[in-house]
Amino acid sequence: VPLVGRFNPCRCPAPDFEIYARGRWQRIIVDGDEAIIDDLIEQARAAEEQGRLASLRLWGRLDGSADYAETAIEYPRFRVDRFEIE
Repeated sequence: VPLVGRFNPCRCPAPDFEIYARGRWQRIIVDGDEAIIDDLIEQARAAEEQGRLASLRLWGRLDGSADYAETAIEYPRFRVDRFEIE
């Protein structure tokens, strides 16, 4: 079952992606096959440039937590196996 996600860059240096889990949005670090992640970022940025907030369906799994280098704050790591952008 895919999770609902979105590309939602913010002014602070937090991760750009979020998932809706446990009744709230939470920022995540996307991880996985480099080609999949590059494609995800490219498509999400293209949607943003068109003035849309990209709504995502993400297949994968939460894979522990990791420190985000730019903030030294721990965020959940989500390993993306595949995705769709609506």
